[in-house]
Amino acid sequence: MANPAIFPVDLPPEVAPLLERLCSQLAEALKENLVSVVLYGGLARGEFNAKSSDLNLLLVAREIGTTQLDAMELPLREARRERLLNLMVLTVEDLEDSAEVFSGKFLDIQRNHRVLCGEEVIRGLVIPRERLKRQCLRELMNLQLRLRAAFLQAGQRPEAIEGTLQRSVSTLLGNLRVLAELKTGQPVGTNAGIIGQAASLGLDGAVLKDLLALRRRELKPETAALIKLYDAMMQQVDRARHEVEKL
Repeated sequence: MANPAIFPVDLPPEVAPLLERLCSQLAEALKENLVSVVLYGGLARGEFNAKSSDLNLLLVAREIGTTQLDAMELPLREARRERLLNLMVLTVEDLEDSAEVFSGKFLDIQRNHRVLCGEEVIRGLVIPRERLKRQCLRELMNLQLRLRAAFLQAGQRPEAIEGTLQRSVSTLLGNLRVLAELKTGQPVGTNAGIIGQAASLGLDGAVLKDLLALRRRELKPETAALIKLYDAMMQQVDRARHEVEKL
C-alpha cells in the first residue's frame, strides 16, 4: 500500500487512537490490496460531537471478495466496541459508478474528507450537476415520504417521534449542502454554514438550528413542542424540494 503513514495528527483525542489502530490493522489485514482509507462525515467537517457523532470511513481496495471481507471483520468488530462506526467498502473500479449513483453523498465526501492512509482517491472524481440535482430531489422526496409514514406509525409517542427526527436530520442537512452548492456554485462545508444561508435557500434557520440541537442531544422538548418541530421539519423538506425544482 502506498503512503501507509499518512495518518493525520490533529484528530480529536477521543477517536484518534482508535482510528490509527484500525488503519494499521486494516493495512496489515489487506496488505497490498488496500488502496486507501478515507474519513468523511461530521468529523471530517470539523463538527465532531463526542456524544452523538458516528465515525464514517470509506475503504478502497483493489479487490473485494469474501476473503478480504473476512480479513477485515475482526479489526472492525473491535473498533465498533468503542464507537459506532460506518464503513463503506469499494473497489477502485467502483468509485466512478458510486459517485454517479450516490452523487450527493460523494459530493460531501469530496468536499470534506481526510485521507487516513493510502492514496488520495476522491478529489479527482467528476460529479455532474444534473445528476446532483436529480439525486437531491429524489432524496428529499423520499425523506418527506418517510417522515409522513414514521409519524403515522409513531402514534404520537414522543420517543418514536424524537428518534425519527434525530435519524433524519443528517439526511436533510446533507441535501441542503447539495442545494446550497447547486444554487450558489460555492461549497458549504459545515452545518453552521447551512444554517447561516437558510434564508437564501428559502428555509428557516431557527428550525434547522433546533433540529441540529436535537440531533446532538442538546435539546429535549416536551411532546407538544416536539410535534411542532416535526411539522416544521416536514415544511423545511418541502421547501427545499421546491427550491431544487426551480434550479
